[in-house]
Order: sequence, then C-alpha cells, then structure tokens
Amino acid sequence: MSWGLVRLSLVGSRGSWGRLGGIVGGIALGTAVFLLLAGAFTALQTRDDRSTWTHPVPGAPTVADDGTPVALTDDLVAAATVRDHHGDRDITRLDVAATPGSRVAVPGVGVVPQPGEYIASPALAALADALPPDQLADRYGTRIATLPDDVLVGPDSLVAVVGQDLETLRTRPGATLVGDFTGTPTGVSSGYQMIVGIGAIGVFFPVLLFVSIVTQLGAARRSERFATLRLIGASPATVRRIVAVETVGTALIGALAGVGLAWLLRPVAGHVALNGAEFFPSDLTPSAPVTLGAVVAVVVGTTWAATRRLRRTGIGPLGASAALHERRPSAWRLVPLVAGLAMLGGLYLAVRAGASGELIGFGLLLGGFFVTTLGVVVAGPWLTYRVSALAARRATSAAAVIAGSRVRRHPVAVFRSVSGLVVAVFMVTVFAASAASASPYLGLAVGTGLMPPDALVAALPPTPADDAEAAEAAEAALVRVRALDGVTGAALLRGAATTDLSGADQVVVPAADAATLDLDPVAGADLLAFDPRSYLALELDGRATPVAADADPATLVPLGLVVRTDGTPEAMERARTAVGAFSSGAPQTRAELNYVGNRRVLDELSLLAYVGALFSIAIAGCSLAVATAAAMLDRRRVLGLLRLVGMPVGQVRRIVALEAAAPLLAVLGLSVALGIGVAWCIVESIAGDLTIGMPEPAYFVTLAVGVAVALGMVTAASGSIRKDTAVSATRFE
Repeated sequence: MSWGLVRLSLVGSRGSWGRLGGIVGGIALGTAVFLLLAGAFTALQTRDDRSTWTHPVPGAPTVADDGTPVALTDDLVAAATVRDHHGDRDITRLDVAATPGSRVAVPGVGVVPQPGEYIASPALAALADALPPDQLADRYGTRIATLPDDVLVGPDSLVAVVGQDLETLRTRPGATLVGDFTGTPTGVSSGYQMIVGIGAIGVFFPVLLFVSIVTQLGAARRSERFATLRLIGASPATVRRIVAVETVGTALIGALAGVGLAWLLRPVAGHVALNGAEFFPSDLTPSAPVTLGAVVAVVVGTTWAATRRLRRTGIGPLGASAALHERRPSAWRLVPLVAGLAMLGGLYLAVRAGASGELIGFGLLLGGFFVTTLGVVVAGPWLTYRVSALAARRATSAAAVIAGSRVRRHPVAVFRSVSGLVVAVFMVTVFAASAASASPYLGLAVGTGLMPPDALVAALPPTPADDAEAAEAAEAALVRVRALDGVTGAALLRGAATTDLSGADQVVVPAADAATLDLDPVAGADLLAFDPRSYLALELDGRATPVAADADPATLVPLGLVVRTDGTPEAMERARTAVGAFSSGAPQTRAELNYVGNRRVLDELSLLAYVGALFSIAIAGCSLAVATAAAMLDRRRVLGLLRLVGMPVGQVRRIVALEAAAPLLAVLGLSVALGIGVAWCIVESIAGDLTIGMPEPAYFVTLAVGVAVALGMVTAASGSIRKDTAVSATRFE
C-alpha cells in the first residue's frame, strides 16, 4: 500500500481536511468529557478521605461516669465538631481544647489553637477579611494559621479550627477526648458517586452519539473514492487498510487532543460544586491507567466500528452507484429498554424490602439507568420505522411521501441524526423530575406556630435549677441580644433542668413573647407552653399550638434562645456571632436545622440538572446539524435529481425537515415518560420520604430551548440546499 495513495484518497482536497478536522474535534470533545467525569467520580472518595479529620473518631468522654471532669494532658485534647453557617453556606467548625504544651497538632498546620485563636481554610479567611468582624471573625478570635489544600474538601470549603477552654467545650454536643485528629469516612461519597455516575451517563451518551455522527462525515463521498480505487484495481484488503490508517490516525490524534483539552478545562469544570464544595483542578485529573485506557478504547473502538461498517457496506467497483437499504428493525430492539426498566423496578422492590448497600445502588441504579438509556437509543429506530410506516399511509404531499420512504428504508441512519436530542430530553426529564422532589424542602412553610424564617435558635449550656448565676447570665445575654442592630425581638425558652432543648417535650415562654415567636396568644395566660419540635419543624402540619403553662418558674432553667431579626444578611450574621458566644452550639435558622442529608443531595441535583441539560442539548444540537448536513451531502445527487425534474427548493427543505421530525415524534413522548419513571426510581432509592412533583418552569423552558435548537440547526444545515443540489451534483459516470 502506497502512502501517496493514502494521502490522495484521504486528504486529496480542502473538504477532506475539514472532514478529518471535524472527526478529530468530535473525538477530542468526547474524550475530554469522559476524562473529566472519570476524574470527578474517583475524586469524591479522595476528597472525603482527606477531610475526615474534621470529624475525629470519638474517644473518652470529657466527664467521667462519676461526674468528675477529666483533665487534659499534652497527648490528649478535647474536640467537638459544630455545624456553623454564614448566609446559605455551611461552615465546618472543629472546637478544640488543649494544654499549652500539647503535642497533638492540627493536620497540615503542626499546632493547635489556644482559647481565643483559630485556624481557617483559605476561603473562610478571605470571607472573614471581607466582612465586618461582628459578622464572622469575632466568632472565632485571632487567626494564627491557614489550612493547606491537602486537608480540605475543595477550594471553597469553609473550615475553622477554634480554640476553646475545656469548660466551654464540655457544653458542646458530642465533646470527646482524642489523641489525634484521625477520622473515618462519613459515607456520603457513595451517594454522591451515584449522582456523578448518573450525570456521567447523562452527559456521556450525547457525546458518544455526537462522536458517532461526526465520524460519518462525508461517508458517501468517501464511498465514491473507495469505489474508484476498487475500479482501478485496489483490493478490498487495500481499502480496509486505508480506512484503518484514517481511523487510527484521526482517533489517536483526537484522543490525545482530548487529554489536553480535559487538562485545560479542569479549572472551569472544577467550579461545579458537589457534596458542598468545588473541586481542586488536581481532583479532576484521572489516573494514568484510566487516561491510557480511555485513549486505547477510543482508538480501538472507532477502528473496529469503521472496519465493521466497511465490511457491511461491501464497497465494490460500483459501490457508490446505488444506496444500500438497511435491514428492517425488529421488535427485539425493545429488549434493552425492557431490561433496564426491569432493573430499576427491581431496585424499587429491593429498597421497599429494606435492602441496602453499594451493590444494590451501583448495580441496579447505575446499571438500570445505563441500560434504560441504551434502550432508548436501541429502540429508537424501531419506533421510527413504525411511525414512518403509519405516516406514509396518510401522506398527502410529495415531500411527505419521499421523506416517509427514506425513513422506512433508513430508520437507523435517520434516528441517529436526532438521537442526541432524544437522549438529551430523556436526561433533562430525569434530572428535572428528580430535582422537583426536592422543591418542598427549598421553601419553608410560614405561619403562626412555626419559627419565622428570619429567626435563629440556639441551645444554651445545661444548668442546674438552683444555679441563680447562670439564670442571671442568660437574662443579661437576652438584654444584649435585643439591643443588637437589626434584632427585632428575642425570647428565652425555658424547661426542666433535667433535659436540653433537643430532648424537651415542652418549653415555656412569657405570654408577652408570643408575637415575637409567631405563636397564637392564649387569653389570660402569663406563661405559654408548647412543643419545640413542632415549632422547629419544616412542614406545615408540624405547627405548635401553645397552651397556658402551669409550671413553677422557679423550677425552670434556660434551654434555648430564639432571636428574631429583620431578615437582612447583616442582622442575621451579627446575631449568629453574638449568640454563638454563649450558646452550646451554632445558632441556626429553621431551614438550616432541617437542611441535612439527602435533601442537600437533591438540592445539588437541581443545579446539576440544568447544567447537564444545557450541555446535552448543545451537544445534541451540534449532532443534529452535523447529521443533517452529512445526510444532504450524501444525498446531494438524489436531491439534485428532484430539483432537476422541477421540485422547488422549498419542497426539498420540507423533505429534510420531515425526516428530522419523524424520529422526534416517535420517541420524544416516550423519552419524557421514561424520564419521569426513572426519576421516581432514583428518588425512591436515595430518599424514600420524597415524592416526584411537577417539574419547575425551567424544565419546560429547557424543552422549548431544545426544540428551538433542533429547528435552528435543521434550518441552518438546510440553508445550503440550493447550492448543494445544483445541476452539477447530478453528474456521475
């Protein structure tokens, strides 16, 4: 085989260079997306492992069984993790108490803060420096060091290690004595890995289809060249070798370019927050074996597909003179779709039966989602054929007859052109419907009997009933808080001395504070009693109903403090800082008090839904434009003959539009229905207390954008019909 022959047959014209460039670009994009997703998938566990020190393994309690306080040593510190907040962001705060000569050190720093000192992450340090001290920095004291990146989840992580005296730290829930800051993985990464896996499948399928379509660029023109080579004496083996050289070369260059593109896109992709933090660029760098495996898989896969396609085409000396009809799709194409739905149904039944574990989550959830998505693609040609057959019987125009005939003869090729958009709609529906289940937790119910959204609640350190000094200190703190700028009211929640706020069945407040707390007044009562758990609940049906209290005020102690603000961010943060100085934990709003666990997963899924949707629709739009343009180039002779016999250009454009519309009409409704069903299975497996709701308006806007993109791409691609179907296009020997 002559290299001159290879060059002449593959890059013999400017159009050939453009075709090869398009193939290389498509493969590069697909490889880059895959590598970024692979890096994110593996980085979640790495991030979890390096940040576990903020939740140290519990050791001995700070108070012995006989009530005697345990003393600290140079090899032992007291620690407690507190969930603090600033605005809508979480702050991981690790309170520590240590001796001045302590040999226990904070990871990455080498020292431990003393009372009045703190160590901050770079993001928290920058935030504290940008705000007035009474809104953040005064909560912690004097900053003595900054945490390095290798002990943080991400670049935007807000982490503080705060020095405390031992007496204060003993009031923190979960306070314990530890010999080091070794922690154990929290276990949330597996849930997020499932979310990333779902997102990876959702983005990778449109990209994979895009690459498949791009590699078809100029297929008919190449067939003509290969037929010419056969006509002048080239053997089938020679043609296959030329195809292999082209495929291996473009795939290798595209895959290597994709590795470089992924490396360049890491800082941009890292801004997508997951598990409460963004990614360091290094987190999105997959390992060398994964990168090498991706390059090899791309080269081998594309080469195998190209040679297999050539064998099936069977190009001979007259191979370009007639179009080859595809085999009629059979109902067996529905098998992957049914199998995927069966896996997801099995997941639902397993969860309902109480089964758990990563095998079920990763096996049935990700496996079922992948197989269902594959089933949509595989079943698409069969549905397209059925719809086209029905439409052909009802055709009333020449354009409809011609378009229906081509769809029936080439259902796979026709569906391939819109498969990216069909999969994108399926993914958008899955993500949007899943995110809609989180919407009840994004907006708080308001009304009497529920703590107002602009209020903060903080638990106070437990005190004995006869501790008059502690009671006076609480009253003095109440006066100071009420005097803060932006605070509109405050009230002490009192209860039995034998419990704390989290375990109290009933708390008591003066009747004069009912308006501040948004409680219904009780006629003639001086004290009101109500259930704090109902008052702090998230849902409307959890509202508290106050009654007249008959408790003896002398037997009650301060359990908590509710602070009402004007709702401005400045007032909220000043109140957090002031109340946090004497409370046993960080003050929280009612939303923050309930904003835990799976709800954050679903909230972040809401954001990722539309990021992935827009990306998928953009890729699908490019796929549709490329496929439409490629189909017109491959059929320019047929379309030129139609124009030669008198068909107007508008009718030719209508043929192209109908060919694109047929598979969309066939599968679009099914994609939406399947997306809702799959979303239901995902939500049920992640959080059984949620139900699928009506998608947000953004979902319908996204669908409208997808349809507009499809119409725009078809219109743009068909704009060159007049030039591409000129008389010269009908010439052949």
